Amino acid sequence: MSAKDKATNKEQKIHDQSSTGLTKEEAEKMRTEAESHAEDDRRRMEEVEARNRLDGIVYQAEKMVRENREKSGKRMRSRWRRRLKTPRKR
Repeated sequence: MSAKDKATNKEQKIHDQSSTGLTKEEAEKMRTEAESHAEDDRRRMEEVEARNRLDGIVYQAEKMVRENREKSGKRMRSRWRRRLKTPRKR
């Protein structure tokens, strides 16, 4: 590419080239390694998503217990607190 300043009539040229610093062999090796780990990555993502869903459910249950504190007995609240701690231990 080139650009010319009309006022001074000076021209500058720019060369566009990609420079990743990797050879084709290195790039291919990286792609192959990424493909070989794709299944592990997918499984890990499913685990994280399941944990996030569980955390959301536990949060909603804790909120419900807090909001209905007056309506339930002390024994029931204690039981729910123990049950809600169990999923978070993992």
